[in-house]
Amino acid sequence: TKVLAYLRCSTSSQELASQRRQIDAWAAAAGHAVTYFEDDAQSGRRADRAGLADLLLAADTGNYPFVVVTELSRIGRSIAHVHQVIERLTEST
Repeated sequence: TKVLAYLRCSTSSQELASQRRQIDAWAAAAGHAVTYFEDDAQSGRRADRAGLADLLLAADTGNYPFVVVTELSRIGRSIAHVHQVIERLTEST
């Protein structure tokens, strides 16, 4: 199954590699092929992140049954924003 994954770190001193390793391990065990979208050194308080926008556009195609993240906080730092993203993804399926 093809799935989408979103990676984000807040500062340049953090790295996306650990998130990618976690998702790669899960995907290998579950037999999923992953398409990654990333925002490096981007605050989760900002809703206008290029990687997240691109992920939402890919989800809009309806070709992916779900999105994977290592933590909900990778999507956003506020409950309202996370809810908004989940609503948008729900409409895409």
